[in-house]
Amino acid sequence: MRILQAQYRTLHVPILKLSRELQTTHPGRAIAVLIPELIKQRWYQRLLHTQRARHLRDQLLEHGGSLLTVIDMPWYLDEAQAREPRQSCASYVNAERGNTG
Repeated sequence: MRILQAQYRTLHVPILKLSRELQTTHPGRAIAVLIPELIKQRWYQRLLHTQRARHLRDQLLEHGGSLLTVIDMPWYLDEAQAREPRQSCASYVNAERGNTG
């Protein structure tokens, strides 16, 4: 396991560079990249957060080769939130307006 330093919003550059470096120094070796993906609990959080994990996964699959495995892992900020039932957008708006139906 390696921890890479990256400048703000340029997460994919050091990971792609490391995967290429590992492929050239260890040809034939399988490489696995674990990508923690932040699970948004509320509908409006999906609008605020970018899809960095998805973009990184797409770039790794496009440039990684056949020996590169990409593993997506859900990451919950709070385990208690993970156990709460999700509220749909419509039910949230109805609750804000005072409608129950």
